[in-house]
Amino acid sequence: RLVSGVLFYMEHPEQMAWLYGLARLFSGACYLTGAWLLWRTGRRLFGEPAGLAAAALWVVAPGLVLPAHYMKPHLMGMVLTLGAYALCAETLRTGETRWGVWAGALAGLAMAAVSHLGTACLLVAGTASLRLAEGKPWRGEAAWTAKSAALFSLAFFAATPYLLLETRTTMAAWREISRFAPASMRNLWDFALVGLPRG
Repeated sequence: RLVSGVLFYMEHPEQMAWLYGLARLFSGACYLTGAWLLWRTGRRLFGEPAGLAAAALWVVAPGLVLPAHYMKPHLMGMVLTLGAYALCAETLRTGETRWGVWAGALAGLAMAAVSHLGTACLLVAGTASLRLAEGKPWRGEAAWTAKSAALFSLAFFAATPYLLLETRTTMAAWREISRFAPASMRNLWDFALVGLPRG
C-alpha cells in the first residue's frame, strides 16, 4: 500500500520491496512506450524501416537503458515529450488541429516531470508556424494554439499542485537547488574541453 512518509517503509521492508518493484515496472513501461512511440511515429511519417531504426536506437541507447532501471522522472518526461511530438506530427499529416491541442497537455505533463522539458511546448509553436507557412489562416492557428497553451498550463499545475498550495516552501527549495547550477555547468564545460579530448 502507498503511505505518505518513509518511516512506514523502514518499519515494513516488505512494503518497500513491493513499492520498489512497482516503480521498476513503471520505469520499464515508460522505456517500452518510448520505443513504441518512435516506431509508430517513424513508420507513419517515413515508412517501416525508419520506425524500426528509431525504436532500435532508443532501445540500445545507454542514456535510456539506465533510467529504465531506476525511479527518476526523466524517462517519463522524455516519453511525454515524444507523445507531444507524435501528436504535432499527426496535426501536420492530417490537418486535424485537435491533435495539436492535446500535444499541449502532454508538454505540460513533461514539464511537470522535468522542468526543462517544458520546451516541448515549442513543438506546438513549430507546428503552428509550419501551418502558417502553408497558408493556413492565422485566426484558426491562434485559436487552436491558445487551447493547447491552456491545456499545457492545466496539465502542469494539475500534476504539480504544490506550486500553488506550497509556494513559499517550493521557492525556498528552488533557491537551494539553484546553488548547484554553476557546478553543473562547470562539469559540462570540463567534460567537453577536458574529458572528450582525452578519450
